[in-house]
Amino acid sequence: MAWKSVSGHRYLYRKRQGVWSSLGPRSPETERIHRQFLIGRLQSRFRVARLAKRLDAMAPVNRALGLGRVPVMAGRILRRIDQAKLGDAALTVVGTNALFAYERLCGVQVAGGHLATEDIDLLYDARVRLKLLAPDIAREGVVGLLKKVDRSFDILG
Repeated sequence: MAWKSVSGHRYLYRKRQGVWSSLGPRSPETERIHRQFLIGRLQSRFRVARLAKRLDAMAPVNRALGLGRVPVMAGRILRRIDQAKLGDAALTVVGTNALFAYERLCGVQVAGGHLATEDIDLLYDARVRLKLLAPDIAREGVVGLLKKVDRSFDILG
C-alpha cells in the first residue's frame, strides 16, 4: 500500500497479485486505512519474528520426537522454491518426498524404509506458464536456484 501523486492529487493505492488499484484520494478515511495497514504489517512482522524464534527453539524437540522427517536438503530446496514463488502452480513435489505431505495431511507416519531417498523429484506442469519473476531466477533458471542451495546440483542427461 502506498501513496501516489496523479495530476497533483494524492491517492492511496493497494497492490494485490501484482496489480495496483486505487482506494481513492487522500482523505481521513484513506489515511485511516493506510494507518491500519501499517500497524497490521508491523504486527505481522513481529509475530513472524516471534514464531521463527519459537520454531528454532522447538527444532531439537521435534527431532527428538521424530517429527522433523523431511530430509534437510529437500527442506532447503522447498523453502528456496517457495521464496522464489515457483511452487504456486507449475512445480509440484512428486515421488518419495511427497509422502511427507501425505503423512502430515493424514496424521500418520510411513515406515522409514519407504522414505529412503537422496533426491527430490519436481513435476513441471507444462500447461501452466512458469513465471520466473525475480531477475536472478530468470537469468539463472531453476538449476541456478538449486545451486544456491547446494553447488553440487547439475542437469543430468
